[in-house]
Amino acid sequence: MRQPEYRKIIELSDLTDSVQQVLQDYFRRPVWIKAEISEWKAARNGHYYLQLVEKQYGIIQAQMRAMIWSGAAKQIIPYFENKTKTSLNKGITILFLGIITYHPVYGLAIQIEDIDPEYTLGEMAREKAETIAILQREGLWDRNRELVVPMGAQRLAIIAAPGSKGLSDFQKTLKTLCPRVRFTLTLFASLMQGDRASSDIIRNLEQIEKEQTKYDAIVLIRGGGAELDLKCFDELSLCKSLANSSLPVITGIGHADDETLCDRIASVWRKTPTDTAVFICESINQLLFRIEKAEQQIATFTNALIGRSKQQLYRMEHHVIRTVHNEIRFHRNRLTAMSEKITTSSRYSVRSAHRDLEEKAKQVSQYATRMMQSQSKKLEHALQTVHWRAFEILKQAGQWLETAQKMLSVLHPEQVLRRGYSITRLNGKAITSNNQLTPGDEVTTLLYKGKFTSIINKINPHDEKKYNL
Repeated sequence: MRQPEYRKIIELSDLTDSVQQVLQDYFRRPVWIKAEISEWKAARNGHYYLQLVEKQYGIIQAQMRAMIWSGAAKQIIPYFENKTKTSLNKGITILFLGIITYHPVYGLAIQIEDIDPEYTLGEMAREKAETIAILQREGLWDRNRELVVPMGAQRLAIIAAPGSKGLSDFQKTLKTLCPRVRFTLTLFASLMQGDRASSDIIRNLEQIEKEQTKYDAIVLIRGGGAELDLKCFDELSLCKSLANSSLPVITGIGHADDETLCDRIASVWRKTPTDTAVFICESINQLLFRIEKAEQQIATFTNALIGRSKQQLYRMEHHVIRTVHNEIRFHRNRLTAMSEKITTSSRYSVRSAHRDLEEKAKQVSQYATRMMQSQSKKLEHALQTVHWRAFEILKQAGQWLETAQKMLSVLHPEQVLRRGYSITRLNGKAITSNNQLTPGDEVTTLLYKGKFTSIINKINPHDEKKYNL
């Protein structure tokens, strides 16, 4: 290869110094830059190191390093998070004031001096609006909200972080407000904040969907974490998965006035895990109240039915007796009148036609006999009719009474003892919790047949399992 007669050679450091000088001359002042955070790392010394990208149709068009020194970070990060109610983390698009720097060894980078939270709020609002539009267009916006949480739901699939304060508050509230109810709580452990939270929750929703017949509802609760990390609950993929659930979803993931898209598409939204437990217990207590009211109405109706049946039976009995007496009196009077008429007619006939007396007497006697037989048959038929009607009425009333007695028998405490249950009393009061007992107490246990006395030696820890409704 032919070498040129003259070649200008420069050192690499001279080149980097020249590049540095050109950049300093061109970017004398900080500039406002828009970019998406693709990587985010906090150092122990308080500095933050970022990787910024610009994408178009999912393809990276530009990429550059950036940093926030600890002095600036102490001011701009808390201000940003307080304004936007979200953590400054990867996946967020920001508008920031940056100084373009170039180092001969470390290369080109941006030193972030300030971040405009209003721009990020606008981006978040735009992303939310786009997500809502997609959900509405695909018919998912109202799908889960149209599902009704069953009254008295006890089989709950809970998506929460194990050991979190929100889960603890939820369980304690259920025990406090519904001590008699035996809940079946199945925990699906999940991350509730951070980059992987959305995919983790979706995985649990898909698992619950495969076993949907085991549960009455899904409870999605979060508490005790950072107030800012709610962005995952606005992600389109999670919203779609929640909306497509065959079970109604109850959410309790917010703080104060925060409302995520998951809250808006869920069947029921409550602000906190405690509020969620209160909603469930109110539903169950309302069902218990309806059951107790129905029992009272059944007892009242049964007693009223028995009373009306007795009164109706009494009135019909007296009506039958009066009817029979009236029939007998009517026919007796009629026979008496006919007898008197026959006697009078016979007396006149003796004077006018003595020779026809015997024939007339026979006719009268036969006529009287036939009339007596006819009236007797009518009377007998009337009595049979009365007896049959009285028997049917008594039979129907007996069936009503038997049904009412069976209904009252099922509700009687003696039947509960007959099925093997027992009642334990301390100083005459029924014991419903081991918290009412102390070692050395003398208790009396009532059985279906008999009772016995016991001395409390040991009290075991409270068992989660309780009687179902």
